[in-house]
Amino acid sequence: MRVQLSEIKASTPRVRQSQSPEKLDELAQSIREEGVIVPVKVRKNGDSYTLVYGHRRVAAAKMAGLTEIEAIVEDVPEKKLLTQALIENVVREDMPAIEIAKALQGILNDTGCTQEELAKKMGWASHKVVSNHLAMLAPELGLERSTKGFLGTISERHVREAKIGTDNLKDAAKVLRYAGDKIRRLLVDRRYTGWGTDCRWPGGGDDQGQGESGQI
Repeated sequence: MRVQLSEIKASTPRVRQSQSPEKLDELAQSIREEGVIVPVKVRKNGDSYTLVYGHRRVAAAKMAGLTEIEAIVEDVPEKKLLTQALIENVVREDMPAIEIAKALQGILNDTGCTQEELAKKMGWASHKVVSNHLAMLAPELGLERSTKGFLGTISERHVREAKIGTDNLKDAAKVLRYAGDKIRRLLVDRRYTGWGTDCRWPGGGDDQGQGESGQI
């Protein structure tokens, strides 16, 4: 059904905290040309609707000048709001791993489910994907301090590779910090634009946390 954008309120807490202005502009332009292809999901809340997922589509639809949007209306239980929103963001959108980690921690706190149960809800093969995400929040890893400016581009895979050969998060932090410092210098030289396919683990060996791809 079609719902007035003015009647849709953002859910609290939101799973996704960051948005790329450039990507939002691109999405708004796509909506102007093609409309909203994938409906958002909302739940009825009195005279308005609470957004379950689709925050970017709602924001871009407003930018595109729309007044209403195609939506799935479902009576989603409070405890499932965060889980459904996270699954949608992980599957459909390029969500920073650190935000996934915070949402996973929130789900564990709110529902009391185990990491194994949460991994199954997310469709992940192993609970280690959950634990590696949660490791990003550990004070011992110190990601927000040691990788400032690159935090949004670090993935669960980077943490997994950094932990190869050690169970000590402080050792893994040294690997990430070393890689971050190296890439930061490369960026200053204007040879690279981010943690992409050309930004490899400095040193290139397994002792630097290199996985199958050898990249960070």
